Amino acid sequence: AGAPGPPVHLYSVADAAFQTMLNEQVNQSIIISGESGAGKTEATKRILAYLAERQKTGAVQGSSPSDARRTVEQQVLDANPVLEAFGNAKTVRNDNSSRFGKFVEVEFDSSGKLLSAQICNYLLEKCRIVTQQPEERNYHVFYQLCAGFSEVPGLPTNLRLKETQDFEYTRTCDSIDGVDDAVEFSDMVNCMASLGFSNEERDSVLRIVTAVLHLGNLTFSPCTRDQQDGVQIDDASQISVICELLDIDEAQTSKVLEYRSLEDPLTKKTIFRPHDPQSSSLTRHSMSKVVYTRLFDWLVWRINQSMSVSNKAMQKELRRIGLLDIYGFEVFEWNSFEQLCINFANEKLQQHFNNHMFTLEQQMYTREGITWSHITFQDNQHIIDALAKGKMCVFSLVDSECSMPSATDNTLLAKIHSTFKNSGVIYKPSLFASNDFAVKHYAGEVVYSTETFLEKNTDKL
Repeated sequence: AGAPGPPVHLYSVADAAFQTMLNEQVNQSIIISGESGAGKTEATKRILAYLAERQKTGAVQGSSPSDARRTVEQQVLDANPVLEAFGNAKTVRNDNSSRFGKFVEVEFDSSGKLLSAQICNYLLEKCRIVTQQPEERNYHVFYQLCAGFSEVPGLPTNLRLKETQDFEYTRTCDSIDGVDDAVEFSDMVNCMASLGFSNEERDSVLRIVTAVLHLGNLTFSPCTRDQQDGVQIDDASQISVICELLDIDEAQTSKVLEYRSLEDPLTKKTIFRPHDPQSSSLTRHSMSKVVYTRLFDWLVWRINQSMSVSNKAMQKELRRIGLLDIYGFEVFEWNSFEQLCINFANEKLQQHFNNHMFTLEQQMYTREGITWSHITFQDNQHIIDALAKGKMCVFSLVDSECSMPSATDNTLLAKIHSTFKNSGVIYKPSLFASNDFAVKHYAGEVVYSTETFLEKNTDKL
């Protein structure tokens, strides 16, 4: 045996996928995995940059150096700052952590010319929009907008922006060492222009982001309505600003925040019952999460429109390299509902990897009569089942408790411990753990605190 070769390089992985796609005319996939902070987002960007750079250096024959708009390869690169602004955030481990999963399909013709790219997004971390852990930030765009709005000419003038410390959703941590949010905002706006966003589309996006910030500042107080205990919005001018930004009816919006609607099971008529201040606050959070999530989905769709292949007949002839970049396995000093969801997604990804790399490969060797040594690997199906299979799995218990009017995080924890009292997968981490349960994941033990589990799993709209 000779000396070990150099470590695998991102560019060599990208080049191997590209050459195999060309030579064998078979689509390729690259899975980028690793724990939180390992560099998955940066690796994805480097691979995309490499594939785009091949077009510029003339490595692919037949590519045209000129285009009426910015080249497709430049648009592929320009999509990153937009997606990072709206989908990345500072965490305790990573200043630019992707808080969503994405599958990027880079599309080529049969000669290897880059024609387009399409993005599928998964699992945006919605709870980050309304609450963050100490030393963590909300999504970058909120801070970029507040810092850089006044320095970019031609933007809408009715946003009523303030400092990030003046908004409930951004005051936990408002800066990143070495990062100028104003400069990042200017770059993001320029990238939107290069992707073909109209000024009207750009301004609508910024109004929606600003409306989410203002929603976070709404507060509520108890009052008496029609001889019943009710709730009122403390500052009516704030709801006016929000409705102006979103172009929605103020009276209807106020009613949603002050009353909950129920359907009479007999008459099928809608009944309105007053909220209390806490449920109004949760409704406001839910509205923020829904508005921002739908905006993010629209942004991905709009970026895909900019980079799509206009000739539909050509799509059957396309060759693709797919890049999967999804949350890494997360374990912090304090782990909550979002870490459970992220780690469950990684359990499923690990199962997919095991199935394709071990089970299916070994079955193929057996069919073809190839001599090989059996490889043993950890099957994590029992972990996935405990978390997400049947009526008594962890996620079903969380959903069930959310539908109970008197349920709390503590009653949820009691049900988890009772259900899994004889389990080797889910258990009480210590005799003195009062708010926690542990899961023995494929990557190791993670202790989760049930504090805020029910709130994070509930969208009260």
